[in-house]
Formats: sequence, structure tokens, C-alpha cells
Amino acid sequence: MSTAYLQRFGCTTALAFALGLLLPIGPLWAGATQADLQRCASIIEGGARLACFDELVSEPVPATQPEPEAPVRNQPSLEQQLAAEQQKARQLQTELEETRRAQRASKAALLAPSQEMLLAAFGAEQLPAHERPPIPEQQLAEIEAVVSELSVIQNGWIRVRLDNGQVWQQNSAGRALRLRSGPEQKVVIKRGWLSSYRLRNPDNNIFITVERIK
Repeated sequence: MSTAYLQRFGCTTALAFALGLLLPIGPLWAGATQADLQRCASIIEGGARLACFDELVSEPVPATQPEPEAPVRNQPSLEQQLAAEQQKARQLQTELEETRRAQRASKAALLAPSQEMLLAAFGAEQLPAHERPPIPEQQLAEIEAVVSELSVIQNGWIRVRLDNGQVWQQNSAGRALRLRSGPEQKVVIKRGWLSSYRLRNPDNNIFITVERIK
């Protein structure tokens, strides 16, 4: 084989190799590359991660792109991988929203006043400031209790001590209210207009206006 032939063959081979290196390598699928998928998958925050994958899907397909490589057998295609990652991102976003809702509900439950606090605050705005317990925004409309002690004060008005420790007394004239002390005598005190309260005997539905003094 002549030297001129070897030189000609060598130049042709080198030129073909150089042209092969200069050929552009097109995107893997719809403008997205494996690096793009890895970049989106590395995003921790669910909403941003889903937005990244949605952006890949919405990218326009180049006018001219090479034929996609045949996927390896038993391996999901790039489109399937992208769909799976989108599904994971949506699931993470849903779990995050559920966690936030649970946290808000738990916080609201912790801040909600207990039944004991509501009972102690019922009518407490009528007490002296130094005896007044914390009064939450939420208020009871009425309470029911047993009369543990009954006494008559001036003008024939009555004063009752309830089994919950509260003391209420009549503060205006009204119909005679028949009460007795003991475990069988129950009364209902209901909130009225302008911080007024009415004490009622459930046996006969007769009521008087009262105020809390303790």
C-alpha cells in the first residue's frame, strides 16, 4: 500500500471524527434533558417542585430534533418518569396542605377556652377588677346550677350561692321567686341585654334580675 494512499485515508478519517464531534446532541424529550429532571427532582418544596416539572412539560418542542433513542427494555421512558415525578410533587403538596390544616386546628384547640374558664367568666364583668378572672371573647349564653345556700337580704330580695361557687343576688323588684336550697333545687341564669342577667326557676319559669357579687 502506497504512502500517498495512507495519508489520504488518515485525513478522511480525522475529518469524519471531527464532524461527528460537532454534530449537536438534541434534547431527550420535549425540550427537557435528564439534567433538567434531576434539577426539578432536587427541589424540596412541593409547590416549587411541581411548578418546575410543569414548566418542562410546557416548553415547546424544537422544530427539528433527532429521533429519540429507543428506551432500554424494562426501563420507564422519560415521559413516564416526568409524569411520576409530577405525581409525587402533587402528593407532597397535598400532604403539606393537610399538615398545615392539622396544625391550624391544633393551635385553635389550644387557644380555645376550657369549659371551666367559660363558667368562671360568666357574669365576671360585674365583679370588682381585682376579683375578675380572665374573660375570653367566647361567652356562655346561660348556665345551670344547684342552689347550695339561700338567704333573704334587704327589701325581701334573695341571694343564692351556687354549687359552682358563684354568688348571685337580686338587684331589682320582681315577682316572688319560690326557691329552696338543696340538691333538688336548680336554677338557670341567662345573659340578657347590656350585661344584665336573669335567674329563673325551671319549676315555674318565674325569673328575677340578678347580679353576680362573687
